[in-house]
Order: sequence, then C-alpha cells, then structure tokens
Amino acid sequence: MANDNLQNEGYLAQQYNKAIAELDGIKAQSEEAFKEAEQYYPAVERAARNIELKLANSVKHAVQKIRDDARKKELFSSLSLRTLTKSGFATIVIWVLLIFVAPYFLKYILGRFLTYLVVFGIYVWLVRRAMTKAATKKTEGACQALLKLGTFKVSFMQFSEKESGDSNHPYIATVAPSNEGNGSTSNWRIDKRFGNMFGESFVVFEDLETKKIYALLHVQQNGEPQIIDITANLSQQEWTVREKFLKEFANQVQDDIKPIQEFAEHSQEAERHKQILSSLKKRISTLKDVMVNWSDVALEEETLDRILKLVDLFVSGRKPSPKGILLYGPPGTGKTLIARKLAKQADCHFEAVNIADLKAGHIGQTAPKVKELWQRCRDKAPTILFIDECESAFAKRGGIDNDSFGNELVQTFISEWDGFNQAAGQVFVIGATNRHDILDNAILSRFTTTVEIGLPNDKARANILKNEFKMAELNIEVTDELVTETSGMSGRDIHTLVATLVAENINSDLNIETLVAQVRKVRGKSSTQVKTLSWDDIVLPEKTLNEFQNLGKELRNSERLNKLGISTPKGILLYGPPGTGKTQIARVLAGQSGLSFIAAATSDLKANFIGQSGSKVKQLFEQARSQAPCIVFIDEIDIIAGSRGGNSDGFVQEIVGQLLQEIDGVATKAGQVFLLAASNHPENIDSALLSRLERKIEIGLPDVEARAKILSLLLSSKPVAFDVSEKVQELAKLTDGMSGRDLNSLITRATRKAVHRTIESGEEIESLQILEEDLIDAAESKQEA
Repeated sequence: MANDNLQNEGYLAQQYNKAIAELDGIKAQSEEAFKEAEQYYPAVERAARNIELKLANSVKHAVQKIRDDARKKELFSSLSLRTLTKSGFATIVIWVLLIFVAPYFLKYILGRFLTYLVVFGIYVWLVRRAMTKAATKKTEGACQALLKLGTFKVSFMQFSEKESGDSNHPYIATVAPSNEGNGSTSNWRIDKRFGNMFGESFVVFEDLETKKIYALLHVQQNGEPQIIDITANLSQQEWTVREKFLKEFANQVQDDIKPIQEFAEHSQEAERHKQILSSLKKRISTLKDVMVNWSDVALEEETLDRILKLVDLFVSGRKPSPKGILLYGPPGTGKTLIARKLAKQADCHFEAVNIADLKAGHIGQTAPKVKELWQRCRDKAPTILFIDECESAFAKRGGIDNDSFGNELVQTFISEWDGFNQAAGQVFVIGATNRHDILDNAILSRFTTTVEIGLPNDKARANILKNEFKMAELNIEVTDELVTETSGMSGRDIHTLVATLVAENINSDLNIETLVAQVRKVRGKSSTQVKTLSWDDIVLPEKTLNEFQNLGKELRNSERLNKLGISTPKGILLYGPPGTGKTQIARVLAGQSGLSFIAAATSDLKANFIGQSGSKVKQLFEQARSQAPCIVFIDEIDIIAGSRGGNSDGFVQEIVGQLLQEIDGVATKAGQVFLLAASNHPENIDSALLSRLERKIEIGLPDVEARAKILSLLLSSKPVAFDVSEKVQELAKLTDGMSGRDLNSLITRATRKAVHRTIESGEEIESLQILEEDLIDAAESKQEA
C-alpha cells in the first residue's frame, strides 16, 4: 500500500497517507476478530439442534398429555356413547345392538355368562372410542398449535449491553445460527412493556413456511421467562397454549444459552472491526477523490475534512446517523458548490430548494408543499436535501423576520425532520445561510453541527487566483502582493475580478500591476470609503503619525502575524476634542492599510425597540466579516456605549453587551475585523468596553506648527492674493485653540467673503482672489466669538 502514498504536504494528503498506513493493520485485526468469532459458532449450532430435538420431544409429550387429560374429562359424557355418532338415531341403534341383538345371538355360541362379559367389553371399548373422539375434537386446535411449533427452526438471539444509537431500534442483536453461515447482526426493538432488554438472551422460533420469526423466548437467569410475539397470528386460545408450553420449556434450555452469549461477544467485536475497516476504506476513497476533484473549492482542508467525515457517516448507515450540517458564512464563499459536490461524492440523490419552493401563496398551503418535498426525498433516498438561504425560510418564530407563513413552514419542516416517516438516516439536510443568528432555535438544534465557511485565507486565495488565471488563459504569476491585496475577497469576488479585468482589457497585455490596480478599485467600491486619502493629507505630531503608519502596516499584515501567533489589536480608541480629524484619520488608516472601511453613526445602531439594537450591532459586524479584513469605525461611541447601570437605558446596555461579544471574537475570525472608535469624552465610555480597546491614542488640538501645516494644505488649492508660505505662521498665531475643523471653517468663511466681493464688483468669477485681510478678519471674528 506504500505506493499509494501521496507526495503532498497538505492536510488532506497527510490524512490520506495516515489512512493508507493504518489500512493493513485494521484489515488484519478484522480478519483475526472474525476467525476468533468463528471458533464459537459450531457450539451455537449444536445448541440449536439440541433445542430442536428437545422441542420435538416436549411437543410430543405435551400433546399426549393434553389428549389424556381431555379423555379423562370426557368419561362421564362418553358413557352414553352419544359422541360416537353424529345423530341420536345412530346412538339408539348402537344401544339396541349392544343390549338386544348381540346378546341374543351370542348366548347360543358363548353361553349366557360369557355373552355378558363380551358385551360389557364391547361397551367399554366403545366408551373409550367415544372418549378419544370427544377429546380429539376438543383439543384439536391446541394440539395442532403445539405440533406446528415442533416443526419450527430454532436459533438464538443475543442483545448487546450497548445501545445502537438508533432510538427506534435501540438493541444490537446477534442472531445465530443464521443463513449467512456465521451469524448476523442487526438493530432490533422490543415493546417497552417487556422492560429493559440490554444484554438479554433469547431462543428464536422461525416458521419454515413463512420464513419469518414467529416469537422469541426470553430466557432469564433469575425471573420468569417471557414469550415475545413477533409475527404470531393465532387465536387467543392457541397463543395461550403455546405461551404456557414455552414458559415450561424454558427450563430445559437454560444450559443451551451460554454458547450464544460467548459467540455474540466475539461476533459483535468482529462486526465492530468490520465497520471500522469499511469506514477506513470509504475515507481513503473520499480523500483521494476530493484531492483530485475539489480543487475549485476554496475551503480550509481541516474544515472540509470535518464535513466529509459526517457525510461518510451518513452514507455508511452507521449509527447514530447525522441529521444535517449548517454551512454559514459570507456570500460567495462556495456553500452551494460544496453542497452539490457532497451529493456527488456521496453518490446519492440531491434535492436543492429555496424559500420560493417552500412557501405558498396562502395560509395552509405551505405545509403540503413541505410534506411533498420530504416524501420525494424519502422516495429517492438516500437524499441530500439542500436549503439555500435558509434564514429566509427558517427565521425565528415570533421574531420580526418571520410571519405566519414562516411559522407554518418551520413547524411542518421540524415535524417531517423528526417524524417517524423520515426513514432515519436516509435524508441528510444541508442548510446554507449568511445570517445563522436569526434562524429558529428549534431548526438550529437539529443540525448535527454548524460549520463556518469563511473567506479564503492567503493559501486558498493563491489557489483560486491560479485556477482563474488558468481558465482565463492569463500568463500572470500570483505574487504575495496580489494575494495580500485580495485579502477579504471571496471566491466569487475573485472570479468577478478576473472576468472584469479580461473584459476591460481585450486588446492590451495584462500584467500584475494592472491586476493590483483593479483589485484596489474593486475594494474601494465594497466599502463606505468614498475618497482616497494618504498620510500626507493628515497633520499630526511625528510620533503620533509614526504610530498610525506602523499600525496600518500591522493591520495590513494581520493574516501573516496570526500565523506566527502574534495578535493584532481588536479595538482602537481615538480620543480628543471635536474637530481634530479623528474620522479622517480612520479613513486614511483603512485606505493605507488596504482594508475595507465601514463607518457607522450612532443613529445606525440605536433602534426604537429593545432587542433590535443588539441585532443592528451584530449585522454591522456580519457585514464587516463579509468584507474582512475590515475596519469598523464608530464615531462618538460614548453616546451609545456609556457606562451601564445608573441612568443608562436598556438600549445602551444592549449595544454595549453586543459590542463586547463582537470584540471578544464571538462568531468572528480573529485578526480580521477591527473596531476603531472615536470619542470626545472617553471617561463616559463603559469601563468593560474601554478595557477592550487595547490602544488608546489621543488626538489633541494642533499646535502652532501643526496649524500652519493645516492652513497650508487648505489654502494650497485656493486662489489667494498673497504668498501662503509667508503668511501661514502669522495666521497660525491668530488661531490659537482652534481645531482642524475650525481652521477649515475659517478658510470657508474667508472664501465666502471673497466670492461675495467679486460678485458685487461685477468682475468675472475667474478673477476671484482671497485676500490676507479676509483670513485675518475671519480669524479675529472667530476669536471674538
């Protein structure tokens, strides 16, 4: 088997090689277990034949006893000889012959004394015949029932101490001797009125005519034996006769039970090894196929292997059978593709539906549609049932995302999923959703497991890019820069990117620079960032500026840092007076680090009803994860995340609680979503939230030099009538205590004044110029205000 090893260092290849290495050992163990079990099989056969002989003899004696007892009971009624004939006239004739005719002729031959003796003997013989006839007639049903029982084939059944995992058939039963020649194993159920049957032994009676098991004789070491009806279809009288007989017969088979107990112990162990071997062979086949045919699926190999194991368990029919898998994650990550490939891999029927296939137009019509779907799945079982966008179909009952149609759908689906008609282990449900948090809890609890299908990591993105370039016949090398630039993009996003690039560059040579530029263009469209800024557009102290630039590089390389076990900050707080450029800094940080950017105002998060604010926060972070890596910016966070307790309202507590969960990494990928908050009053922020904002950077009011730089930047694109470089220092001194926003307002007022002056003078608007006096007046008026 060594030649089958794959020269590949991937996780799946390692698992494949590991399975191949284990195969020979498992096969040897299985063969050894079966050989050992076979040693105990002849003893079971001998015990079964011994019981059949005992059964035949016991039936013979029981029938004879029944008839003898019945004859004794018929003595008095037989004295009249009426049971010998079918009519009273015939009886009279017999009596006439016996009393008158026979003595009349016999006395001439035998004499009177002998004649009386002969006649009396004939009468006794006739009475005995009458007793036998009457007894045979009355005991015919009981005797036939026992005689039939004596022809039954006998075998044994032993229940395991362990449960099967199938709630409908909880007992693992070993039956021997069997037609297979070495015993058979199956799952059984016994009516609960007979009690707990784990570890119990039975004698099995099989009707050779119907080839069905008639009944089980439960042989207990301590306690009265039980007769368990399996397919017996007898009158109450016949069943009572057989039941009484078998209970008495149980005493004769106590010593014959031990061989099946010993055989079952070894047979069940052999069966366990057989299942392990079968599962291992299936796993090897699955892994080999997946490594060849799943190259277009961008999924971490560990996660894929986790899914494959569950599907293999479903296909194998082993217990407990998994009920389903919920795949959740951002759009475009391949959830539908994975479901279809799983169905093909499992070689079973695939049924794909969405909300339109399940919901009807009127109340009461949805349930029949759901039932019809399940019946179709059962008829074509084994089936993989795929529910796409299942948050639309299975939203929480009673919630704002559901209605009466949805309630009907959820209730019916659950009933069918759990129902006795489900054909346990024959229908496997795969759900796909972008919003697993709004799914009904009853639906969520029925999935065997939930698997996050997240955005592809750097290795997966590199593979996707290679596949896309190959399909598009592009001779472009996948560089580390390109992989980093596509961070946070799904497989669908990358496909769209390459398709767009090819469409827009039909007649030109494509290169890596063009592709990187296209990526940056697409990434800009996917976020709320509307203007490209650089650190040159920000005026900060050199130390603070360096800190932000390093932070940007850290966030840009967060994926690589995480692989080295180095965490990036989950939360960052910018604090300081209003108008100091905190929002602008956040946008530049996102733009320069290559991350998506989502800005949320306080009004975007605070809802009108309790329960909705937390959901809004969750949706915000869900959106960020779908664009990860991403910066979530919340301005004036102290307004919605003030200290809990005291005068805080329920909305604030709800928002703070959800923010804490999101920052702590609940349902999020570490190092992929960063919270950047801004506040003018950090002392008002909830202490628990404040402690999770790991880095706190103060953005204070600009000093003289900083104000001069800001004024230079603001005036660089304006028409001025003076040398800016010579006057900004004077203006900077006049604007002490002003923020960047104040300086911008000052320039705006001076510009307005210049515009009005030009319009009033009747000059062309192109001749407009801002005078030094305009700025000085604006600054002095601001200071006076």
